Amino acid sequence: SVRTNGTSRNYGLYVSAAGLNVLRANNVISSGTATASHGMYINGDGKNDIAFNTIVANASDSAGMNMTSPNNNITNNTIRSTSIMALWLNASASTNLIYNNQFNGSTSSVVISGTPVNMWNTSNHSGTNIMGGSMIGGNLYANTAQTEFGQTCADANLDGICDASNTIAANNVDSYPLWVPFDASVNSCRNLTRANTNYTLTQNVNSTGTCFQIINNDITL
Repeated sequence: SVRTNGTSRNYGLYVSAAGLNVLRANNVISSGTATASHGMYINGDGKNDIAFNTIVANASDSAGMNMTSPNNNITNNTIRSTSIMALWLNASASTNLIYNNQFNGSTSSVVISGTPVNMWNTSNHSGTNIMGGSMIGGNLYANTAQTEFGQTCADANLDGICDASNTIAANNVDSYPLWVPFDASVNSCRNLTRANTNYTLTQNVNSTGTCFQIINNDITL
């Protein structure tokens, strides 16, 4: 387990000007008061194998993982940020293979700067995915407001794979994004975001303004 907590910028784990590393089964938590204290910062020559890690950024304006490195394998990780995006890819972070990860950010799951080209899924095949589902393909995209792709997509056959692909940016498409199990009970005013969902009101609610906003298709309340 790696934990950082300070008043100056710090990273839970920093790969600088290096490559061909194996980073597996670590628990990395970056906290403190300094901004841009990312949970993991991957720089350098690339060709790193980053798998089965839990990576969390608790500091302000800090990504779970910030990557400027090419040709990495990023698989089977849980990556979170309590302030901004879970994963931040810069323009030089290209030709990475990224699948079966859980990206859970405060604002966004993934943000891409520039125009890198990356692969976001493997072939859709049987196996236990990062969310406990029975199919492995792409990644889970989530945020605190429950408005990210994996939280709003349809999954008509309930196989744990969204029915549509997720275009993150140009040349960055997840063909088999993961669907997150969803609690459709409602006990307060909120946005109703998940398509093909029967929401259940579990108690009376009162509001002086708009209480429920429906922002997807085939929703029942």
